[in-house]
Amino acid sequence: GEGRDKAAIKFRLLALCAGADRGAAAGAEKRREILNEVVALEALGTILDFPACIDGAWTLAYSSALSRGSGSGGGASKNSPRMFQTPDRAGSLNFGPRAQVGEVVQRISSRKGTLDNIVSVNLPFLGTAVLTLKHKLEVSTGMKNEVSIYLTGIEAKNPGSFLTQKLGLRPLEIPVITQVSRQGKGVFETTFVDENVRVSRGDRGELRVFVKA
Repeated sequence: GEGRDKAAIKFRLLALCAGADRGAAAGAEKRREILNEVVALEALGTILDFPACIDGAWTLAYSSALSRGSGSGGGASKNSPRMFQTPDRAGSLNFGPRAQVGEVVQRISSRKGTLDNIVSVNLPFLGTAVLTLKHKLEVSTGMKNEVSIYLTGIEAKNPGSFLTQKLGLRPLEIPVITQVSRQGKGVFETTFVDENVRVSRGDRGELRVFVKA
């Protein structure tokens, strides 16, 4: 019936994600609609060739952790790098007045055992800063298609500079960043993947949808 075709489910899922600002603009109803499409997609797919099938660059289309009902906020604290300091905590993709999180890309190499979350931040009057949150990736030996990731370092590239600043594991305390990459171990199961869409579920209930970059 209608909605059971994989292409149709993917189209509706990505359309819902496009209107949700990666989850930041998703209320309870939108979260339910996205979840329904994800469950339908998960029921269709058999995952082959894991973990090679998750390799490459994937753009974050939706994260349930960024939605308003999830407790994440915006802004940065005095412990954050100076270019992100702002008292504004109004929105989960907001770094302060007119500063917004741009694209979030996840770059995976199962062979090298690495996973990088690359976050672009558009800063007013300054341009785009890029944060790279680097992780060690371990593939589960169990039956599930799971990986464990450990944050190993954070790098920042300031606007207008070719230099990369290594921030180590200094806490950023920027909620959208901590939702993308938390310190400590994170376990994520790939529940659907094909040539252009990937769905993962985290051990703290996060649901994430990615599109091949």
